[in-house]
Amino acid sequence: MSDANCGPRCETERFFQPNVRIWESTEAIELVAVVPGADESSTDLTVEHDTLTLTARVPRVDLGTGKLVYSELRDGGYRRTFR
Repeated sequence: MSDANCGPRCETERFFQPNVRIWESTEAIELVAVVPGADESSTDLTVEHDTLTLTARVPRVDLGTGKLVYSELRDGGYRRTFR
């Protein structure tokens, strides 16, 4: 699944579904998503044809010459779609 904002990288990148909370008030609909490692500049919300899509990318960490011993952080990005 590829989107216009991601380009060719999306074809090989792994995406995970973030945990979310969505609630509606009289003024707005609010969404909170847990996307560890992503920042505001790598997060995108789009609405197209009654579908809301959240995409967030996590930059790869350069370990230099070190060796990864243990990690619970995911490589890739997050994507979640709501109708």
